[in-house]
Amino acid sequence: ISENIKTSNSYLTLQWFYVNKLTFALIAFIATFALLINIHVIDLKSIYNDISDEFISLGALSDADKALAIETNEQDKNKKYKGIGLDPLNELVLLSEAGIGSMLQNRSRLHPSIASWLSPEVHIADGINGASGVRQGGRLLLFTKINQVVDAIQKKIKELQKGTDRKIYIFILSGLSGGTGSGCFLDIAYITRAILDLEAGGSGIDRSDIMGYLFTPDVNLANPSLSIHTQEYIKKNGYAALKELDYWMNIEERGEHFKQDYGTRLSVDLQVPPFDLCHLISATDTEGKTIHNAYDYCMNVTAENITNFMAS
Repeated sequence: ISENIKTSNSYLTLQWFYVNKLTFALIAFIATFALLINIHVIDLKSIYNDISDEFISLGALSDADKALAIETNEQDKNKKYKGIGLDPLNELVLLSEAGIGSMLQNRSRLHPSIASWLSPEVHIADGINGASGVRQGGRLLLFTKINQVVDAIQKKIKELQKGTDRKIYIFILSGLSGGTGSGCFLDIAYITRAILDLEAGGSGIDRSDIMGYLFTPDVNLANPSLSIHTQEYIKKNGYAALKELDYWMNIEERGEHFKQDYGTRLSVDLQVPPFDLCHLISATDTEGKTIHNAYDYCMNVTAENITNFMAS
């Protein structure tokens, strides 16, 4: 090329040589940039969508990690997911109450902390097999066992704080569609905050972070065997729960307080949102389609997210 340029004795030829060289360099840069963008998109899709079919358990929780489940259905106390379950004696508070029907028939005997919010239209005959898809039913069952709930949460927090002044991270997982989860998730978050504050002498907010992992209605609606009645209350419960979540997550902007007496055991008066960070777990992809094997997918996404956080 150099010889040709010399023999041509043309300044114009030299200019075109550099123009072509720059053009080829620019085309190569654009092609490389486009390739990198495409690889990045593929990586993002694999992160969000390509979750393994089986969640690999790495063993039991360490002494620095504690688990606690709150359930209204007595039949689920020994329930396991892929062979993994909780210790029903130390990691479970059962809210089932056989006398819930008679309690609702004698509402004049209800504690004021319950009567102040309980709708006269709520009727539940069976308090053993869950909250019957009624949000206030789930909350009522929580209030009937408030001493056990507070004791269990307080015990776990004390165990976590023992021998350390490090920040505590608490993960609250709940569905937003049934009676139990959607009826109790806000109370559990605020009860936990109040106990943290008591244990830390008023500085619980600074010494802890509460993360919510809340499963949206489409996770349950992905089950094709649900009856029309169940599908309807799932949608209604989910809508109401999400509206409440949105309201209380913006509590600081309105200068409002979450105030609730839990019998004579605990009184909550806080001007902070229920969660420091809240994840909404959905069974719908970015194209609006239901993800295959939605329930397991959402369980795996949540488990891997929390495990990665704990390992970091």
